[in-house]
Amino acid sequence: MFQEGRDRLVEQTFQDIARLTHGAYCRFDPRAARQLAELLRAVAVFATGGLTALADQHSASAVELLSQLR
Repeated sequence: MFQEGRDRLVEQTFQDIARLTHGAYCRFDPRAARQLAELLRAVAVFATGGLTALADQHSASAVELLSQLR
């Protein structure tokens, strides 16, 4: 689950959904196109190569996503 902005209720809801579905949650600044691109790149790596491929990545987004999926 990706959240744009800082709405606390949305954050809690998205975190609950991620927890219940064994997924991941990440909030990003709406002006941070680079951060979103990096997050989506990490998701694509995971979708195509799984945890092993994601673990081979060293970006902050890959590390954050990996820590939530393990």
